[in-house]
Formats: sequence, C-alpha cells, structure tokens
Amino acid sequence: MPEILSALIGLHRKDGGVSILAIPIDASGIVDAAVVESEIARWMTSLGPDLDAWTPIVGWRRVERDEIPVDREFRNALTEHPTDGLVHDLEKAKTIAVARVRELRNIALSALDVRWQSALGQKDASTADLIEAQRQVLREQPNVLTAALAGATSIDNIRATVAANKTATESAQAAIEPTPGVSGSGNVIG
Repeated sequence: MPEILSALIGLHRKDGGVSILAIPIDASGIVDAAVVESEIARWMTSLGPDLDAWTPIVGWRRVERDEIPVDREFRNALTEHPTDGLVHDLEKAKTIAVARVRELRNIALSALDVRWQSALGQKDASTADLIEAQRQVLREQPNVLTAALAGATSIDNIRATVAANKTATESAQAAIEPTPGVSGSGNVIG
C-alpha cells in the first residue's frame, strides 16, 4: 500500500489567526492550488453548525512542520507575522489562558456552592463564612490573572504567570481552610 503523504497548509483567517490543515498530496510533493481550495471547502463543510464560529479564510500558504509550535496549548493564538512566519499573538494567548482558568474556576465554584448551601442549610455559619471566603478568592481569580498577565512578553511568561496565579490561589484557599476533620474542610482547586 502506498504511503499517504500530506502537506500542511496555514489557513489565514479574516480575524488574523491561522489554522493548520493537513491535505493529502502525491509523491511529487507538489501542492496544487485547486486541491487546496477543494480541501478547504470540504473542511469548512465538515464543521457543520460550528462553521459560524470560524471567520472566513482569506488566504493560505504551505507551512513546514518545524514552523508550527509542537505545543498545542495556544494553537488558537497562532498568527502569521510578515517576516517571522507563524507566531503566537500574545494578546490572544492571554485571553485563552484566562478563559481556561475561568472554566476551571467555575467548576470549583460549583463544588463550593454545594458545600456553602449545605452549611447554610445546617445553620453552620462559621463553615458557610469560610466557604464564602474561598468562593471570593475564586471569583477574583480571572481579574487577578488578567492583571498579572499584562506584562507577559512571551508564551513562557504566560505559562509561568498562570502557574504562579494557581499557586497563589491555592495558598489563599489554604489560609482560609478550616482544620482537617472540621466540617467544610477540603481544598477544591487541584
């Protein structure tokens, strides 16, 4: 069976971002524009209802594998720089980082809400107050992270800032945690 070869195509979106699409090619390695356009149309159709979430494709170019960051964490922040090729848009990467923290925060808040309501239902005001303090730390987390990310100048800075923010949040929660074995104890950030 012949080996299936593929070429990587950087799809330039109207919003300035770049999506990567692998298309099949023959052994010659030549990328035919008509095939690329056909594959783009097929890919866009495959998105179905999610198509509305994508901005229009305004151009494309073949990219080499070593141009694409191996780490996919901030892939949705890729953009094309005129001289540097594929790079991360740091503002988009910061927005992605805050959105991910917000998603995790919402899960933790849901768990705390159950504990808080239970404490209120049991008329355990001290535990309810401790849980409320934890909830407040979590509510502030996205804004604290956004402020901390303002000075980030690279993807590594963003990662380090997110990690430091997580550690600071965990420390703040630990400081208001009741003694183990006491009603309402248990750290929810993991």
